[in-house]
Amino acid sequence: MQHYENTGKSGFMTASLNDELWTFTGDTLRFNGKFSLDYNIFLGLWEQHIDGKTWADFMKVTLVKIKHR
Repeated sequence: MQHYENTGKSGFMTASLNDELWTFTGDTLRFNGKFSLDYNIFLGLWEQHIDGKTWADFMKVTLVKIKHR
């Protein structure tokens, strides 16, 4: 998949799904996340490659499905 940043940079990532765990991996970013049991919440953590060797927490993501009346 291709991603775009607010600075105008772009790049490619690999996406996979294994045992309900979504993984997106790029050169300097990676993500692991999954849906809740009722599929109403998607939780995950982005990590950033900070020095070419170390991954550090970058952004925690929580997406909640809105139920319409």
